[in-house]
Formats: sequence, C-alpha cells, structure tokens
Amino acid sequence: MDGRVSHTEKDGWDWHMRVLDRPTARYHYKYADPRQEVSIGYKLEKREIVVIDTESGEVIAREVGYNRYGSWVQSSGSDSLAVTWCNAGSGQGPPREHLPLAAIKAIGVK
Repeated sequence: MDGRVSHTEKDGWDWHMRVLDRPTARYHYKYADPRQEVSIGYKLEKREIVVIDTESGEVIAREVGYNRYGSWVQSSGSDSLAVTWCNAGSGQGPPREHLPLAAIKAIGVK
C-alpha cells in the first residue's frame, strides 16, 4: 500500500470521491497490528483496535478481543460454531458502545 486513501463526501444527492495522498482526519480508527489478528497461542488469536489522535500521536482508546478456534471434533458438528469470540472484560459492568463511538463524540452530539 502506498498510503493513499479514498475520501467520499455527499453534496445534496450527489456523492463525490477523491483519492488523497494521505489521511487528513485528526483521529484514526485502525487495527493496532497490520495483520489484524495475531496468533498468541495454539488456536488462539488476539485482535486489537485503537483510536489514535494524529496531532499528539496518543492512543486515546483501545479495544481488545480474542478468538479461540475449536478442535476439529468441535467444528465437525452441524450445529456447532468453530470459533468463539471473547471481548476483554466482557460481562464486567454495564454494556458500552464499541469503538470509535465510545471514544469520540461529534460536536453537538449528546
């Protein structure tokens, strides 16, 4: 990838797309690792998504989750799911919004 991004805007009923040489937004919402999901053990993967303030370089929010892949016996049944998703800290406290909404609110939004 060369770093270019597509930028789409709506003007009335018309949509306009431009290709920019680099992202111009202040906040970036992206995977912490370009591979997206990183193996951390046997049939276990970690995914980490971050919101970065490009002006300060600071990570202002982070969401971590894990995938656990079952054995071939577990995945061979027709009613079983071969993958189990776990969000870090799930079940602890009240439900919350996911990124980026949990970290950034638009001006004028309550």
